[in-house]
Amino acid sequence: MFHPKALFVAFAWLGASLSAFGQSNYVVELSGPNGSSGQYFPYCVGPSSPNCSAVASSALVPATASAGTGPAGINQIIAKPDGSGFYLIGTSGVYLQLVGPNFVPLQAISAGFASKPTAAALTPNGQFLLIAADKLYALSTSSEAITWSVALQAPNTTGIAVSRNSAYAYLVSQSGVVEEHNVTSGALVGSTITTGSAATGITLSPVNLLYVTAGNGIYEINPANLAITAPQNSNAPGATIQLYFQPGPLRFTPDGTVAYSASVNAGSGGSLLKITLSNYAFSTSEYASYHGSAIPQFTDVYVASSTEVFALAPSTGTLWDVNTTSTPVTAVPDTQLPASATQNLVAIALSNEVQSNSPTSCVNQTTCVGAQTMFLLSAGAAPTISEVSLVSDTLVSQTQAGSSTGLLQFATVPPQTGNGSETFLILNNQQLLEPDQISAPLTARVLTSSGVPITIWA
Repeated sequence: MFHPKALFVAFAWLGASLSAFGQSNYVVELSGPNGSSGQYFPYCVGPSSPNCSAVASSALVPATASAGTGPAGINQIIAKPDGSGFYLIGTSGVYLQLVGPNFVPLQAISAGFASKPTAAALTPNGQFLLIAADKLYALSTSSEAITWSVALQAPNTTGIAVSRNSAYAYLVSQSGVVEEHNVTSGALVGSTITTGSAATGITLSPVNLLYVTAGNGIYEINPANLAITAPQNSNAPGATIQLYFQPGPLRFTPDGTVAYSASVNAGSGGSLLKITLSNYAFSTSEYASYHGSAIPQFTDVYVASSTEVFALAPSTGTLWDVNTTSTPVTAVPDTQLPASATQNLVAIALSNEVQSNSPTSCVNQTTCVGAQTMFLLSAGAAPTISEVSLVSDTLVSQTQAGSSTGLLQFATVPPQTGNGSETFLILNNQQLLEPDQISAPLTARVLTSSGVPITIWA
């Protein structure tokens, strides 16, 4: 039977958080971790954002008169959930900077970092920015001061995941040590566990399981007790899934049933991985490579929806369409999106709409397609940034880019107002439990009528 009390609490808590939605969107070109200038270039996506009120809804134009200057090696931008600014994170000099909603610098945040940040994450409730450097630091987003800092159990953090209720943070080091910290105090919770070496990241799936990608294995971890799921292969020493593949961080479909990964070494086991998480069945693109359909090294996989997945190969400047139904998994160069936007590609980013599984959410089919827009940075004599509709596969807008190198990131301030037509992405709501069996957490994510998620989960 289902656990009725868990169902009631989840929806009651969400019901109290539906009072305020509205949104500001930018796509930001960052110089990247290897850049020395710290330059970044924000672009308006529609007229709703500060500095963008005069912009037509279909225009993609600079949000500032000139390039912004953030920390050298700027590689991440994180919006404050109240819309009051953005955090810029770099790799040298002043590692952390706060800018206003119009990208005017407000302050360089001196946190006493003894080494560069290697991972950062905002808690879902927006109260803390967690930063892993020489220690784990918690920055209060209200006071812009460090609330606490604690020693790491292992150096070189490669990823941070935070529980949906913002109570716990999970870190993995490059050597594969996983540690759990109380977000309020920073205290270490329980004992650490060790996964494989060469860990590339830790992610929390939509159905609230942790996944560490390390070496030639994937480790599924129950955050309730920080225990690794029993190995599925006798040749997998401690790993839930043993691979002849070196996975990067997992990218999940919105319902959490399937995950994809780009290899950090395409020469060993192929470029692309697909896993069905219910039974751990997986396939890689190695088969395609063996049979004459060479697939290049990808930097990452981009999941727009459960049926539309992309991969980027900057070494060839190409965008690839992942076949979500083929076994083994494979990909082909994209031919659906406008060629004027997909040549000499350096970086891409997706907007943040999410597929809903609410029974009434697909009356307007645009709410069922997941991410509705792709942004593409193309190199060349005149580098460009393009905005392409994934609903119609057409070019919406194109403008000159600030640089022909670097990263793209979609930066959004969560919605602040609503119209009563919000929907839910509901997960773990089909459980059949034995008497006294503990249910998996019921998860419900609030989405606006256009599929844009509210930051807070429950």
